[in-house]
Amino acid sequence: MNAFRFPMKMDYWSMRPDGTGKQRVTSFNDPSSPQYMPVDGGVAVADFDWGSDGKRIVAKVRCGRRWAEGVYLIEFDGP
Repeated sequence: MNAFRFPMKMDYWSMRPDGTGKQRVTSFNDPSSPQYMPVDGGVAVADFDWGSDGKRIVAKVRCGRRWAEGVYLIEFDGP
């Protein structure tokens, strides 16, 4: 049995293999961000895959208490 606490608020992060250099990649749960998704129960991220150009990811995102799922293409401006 899996036990989850709500709201589920998760975003993607990147870091070096040794755990240093942590950087937030998405901000679905940050009200001050243009990426913010105001849903009851928060946004939880799941599987993703980097594009071959290293500038995009295809991401599975779950929203709200009823786990509405979507697949998003997220494109990055910088390195």
